[in-house]
Amino acid sequence: MKNLIKAIIVTLIILLTSCEKQVFVESEEKEIFSYGKILIESIPGPAQVYIDGRNSGFTTLDTIKFISVGSHKITLRQNLFKDTTLIVSADDKFTAKIIVDYFKNPGHFGKVYCNSSPSGALIYLDGKSTNLLTPNTLSYLFPGEHQLKFTKAEHRSDSIKVYAKGGTTVNALVSLEDTSKWVNYNINNSPITANHLSSIVVDKNNIKWIGTRDQGLCSFDGKNWKIFKKENSPLIYDFINSLAVDEKNNLWIATTGGLMMKNGNNWIDYTSHLPSTYVTSIAFDKAGNAWIGTMNGLVKFNGSTWQVYNINNSEIPGNFVTTISIGNDNKIWVGTSANGLAWFDGLTWKTYLISNMKIPRNLGNSIRYIKVDNDGIVWVAHLQNLIVGDLGGFTKFDGVSWTDIKLVGVPSDQIETIYVDSKNNKWVGTKNGLGKFLQTFSVTAYTTINSAIPASQIVGVAIDANDDLFVATFGGGLGKGRNGKY
Repeated sequence: MKNLIKAIIVTLIILLTSCEKQVFVESEEKEIFSYGKILIESIPGPAQVYIDGRNSGFTTLDTIKFISVGSHKITLRQNLFKDTTLIVSADDKFTAKIIVDYFKNPGHFGKVYCNSSPSGALIYLDGKSTNLLTPNTLSYLFPGEHQLKFTKAEHRSDSIKVYAKGGTTVNALVSLEDTSKWVNYNINNSPITANHLSSIVVDKNNIKWIGTRDQGLCSFDGKNWKIFKKENSPLIYDFINSLAVDEKNNLWIATTGGLMMKNGNNWIDYTSHLPSTYVTSIAFDKAGNAWIGTMNGLVKFNGSTWQVYNINNSEIPGNFVTTISIGNDNKIWVGTSANGLAWFDGLTWKTYLISNMKIPRNLGNSIRYIKVDNDGIVWVAHLQNLIVGDLGGFTKFDGVSWTDIKLVGVPSDQIETIYVDSKNNKWVGTKNGLGKFLQTFSVTAYTTINSAIPASQIVGVAIDANDDLFVATFGGGLGKGRNGKY
């Protein structure tokens, strides 16, 4: 047994001695890595840098460090441009440089296909004429935003922004408004301050004055606009009810906050002379007196003194005066909010109510508008008020009797304004279109369906020295029918 143990010990000593001779006692050799650098620049920048298909997180201009030696696929990616891919060799002895100039590569330019309805419009690019007509394609456009403008005779010019993209064609299509007969002005295509208008009048210099519901006063000479608001002018209030021009070409402005007169650059505030700051209408008699309607009576101004007519000191049928019109006989016709209408010749009052006009009672005694035509016929719009049972309507007075009028093509029960032109045509603005007639049995109707008027509700009408018809609407801005072609 002892001999066996000795043999085992000897064998182990021999084995251990043999293994020890094979152990490597020197330090282990380390693997050596080499890196290069790449400077990447783009014109313009910045562009995202992709290396071998992966987003590096770098943008131009920058230096990519610690990139392994050898060939790499570098891709520059920039919005609106085509991707640019290059094979670059990185070396540990020098910095590789890449400069990508997008301006020098035709492949980075875009195209825009331009067309218009109707065609044949001149194309402007970024403010300069291309001398090309639609349809046409603009080439070699540097990627990014460009402004296109299209112009055509007797059509409203239109502009559009496009974004050219490298290597692609984008479309720019516009529809040009035909202005050979109608031109419309609204807050999107002109400096006019509102689409909700209240009145319009033309002065002796052929300047159009437009009152708005709550955005002040505008003037238009056919090319240029001027804006008058409480914040930038002496105008006392931005809610315009009515406008009128006297024989001296002074502009009178009736607002919900008072009365003003504009003489050239001079403004006069007459509000303190009135029984109410709410002014509804203005008219002038043959002597040059101004007659002003207010919520609390009728006022006469002869240039120096003021006289108020109300239910306490006169036979006026009501204090709330809604409308005034003066005919060739110099009678002042006055409409009231709920008490019918009357005329006044300076001495005598004559009142008309549904009860003595011998017309249907449901027309009502609320008077919206009065206009005396060139023959002395009085035309009256009765206000519809269904709450009290008033259906509204249209009547005329020939000096002897009253007649209930029904107009074909326009709603006679919803009349907003009445205008008489130099040929004695009556223009009736309603809540659903415009009617024109010389004789009531022959009415020409203008609606948003059969004409280019910008909105259905017509609140003002005027014809200027060029025979242009101006239509003030409530909601669609101002419409113009050109040179009698309407």
